[in-house]
Amino acid sequence: MYGHQIGIPLYVFAGFVGLSRTSDNKHFLSDVLFGAALGTAIGRGVAKVHKNEKIDKFTVMPFSDGESSGVMLTLRW
Repeated sequence: MYGHQIGIPLYVFAGFVGLSRTSDNKHFLSDVLFGAALGTAIGRGVAKVHKNEKIDKFTVMPFSDGESSGVMLTLRW
């Protein structure tokens, strides 16, 4: 979504994290590979949806913070 200048360093960082998790015996290699595949699929899917989404100037969204709830109004200009 943001191009190779941001994507490649983030993939390298994610690979470093996965490698450190396996070398510290916190995860199996299969855990890291499955997590990488799942994260990539979800990330690309979300980016594709947001890239094709038209931006509304006015949005109404419900919200809740656990203690209260309401409606949030947003205006983009």
